[in-house]
Amino acid sequence: MSVLDSNNGKEIKLGDGKKYMIAPATLHTMAILEQGFECDIDVLRDKIVERSATGMEKLLWLLLKENYPDMTQEEAGRLVKADQVRELIKELSDILEGLMA
Repeated sequence: MSVLDSNNGKEIKLGDGKKYMIAPATLHTMAILEQGFECDIDVLRDKIVERSATGMEKLLWLLLKENYPDMTQEEAGRLVKADQVRELIKELSDILEGLMA
């Protein structure tokens, strides 16, 4: 997977070999995550860590959802191969850090 900075978000390459655009770090993105995880943005990391695979899949889906509204959480999760999980966690953690800074 690779991440390229963009004013419109970040582009990531997932397991199907295609590039996907993740929503940019905006107030709207923060609101989407708060609603999706039913918690304040400042406790989001703890909520994700509680069930890390489920949390990371949901985080990926919510970040993709703005640009791919028909994608389901299951479809988003299936785009990540097991050997890519570690790198995805790092990339999503970096995005989350940017939102919480």
